[in-house]
Amino acid sequence: MNRLQKKAWTELTVSGIAFVVIAVPAFLIMAQHNVKGWDYLLIFLIVAVPAGLIGYIHEMKKLKEFDEREREVIRKAQSISMAFFVLFQLAFAYTAFFLLGGKGNIAVVILPIMVFSGAFIAQCVQSAILLIQCEKEDNE
Repeated sequence: MNRLQKKAWTELTVSGIAFVVIAVPAFLIMAQHNVKGWDYLLIFLIVAVPAGLIGYIHEMKKLKEFDEREREVIRKAQSISMAFFVLFQLAFAYTAFFLLGGKGNIAVVILPIMVFSGAFIAQCVQSAILLIQCEKEDNE
């Protein structure tokens, strides 16, 4: 197993665990309590922004360790995953629009679910593309 495959499996595992442990309970609690106000948003931002910055800096340091071929595979996987993210967002929004109609209402809790589920799917697609590309190169 090369570095890209390890990276893909690690990202897939971490995003899956984070989704199950953090996102699902958070949405259930927010929906149950009908959360209103800035306090939960501020708590989320205080936790998420430093964690995101640390993760981004760590990822940029690791990206410098890869050679040019591996970086190109990562860029290709990222562009495909972002295309899936955008298509998922469009499909989710248009599905909600056509199911509810132009004058219908949608619960506000659906919007963060839409974004985070799209990010989870994009991460899964990116990891899958990395694994497919590595397997394809191994077979050649």
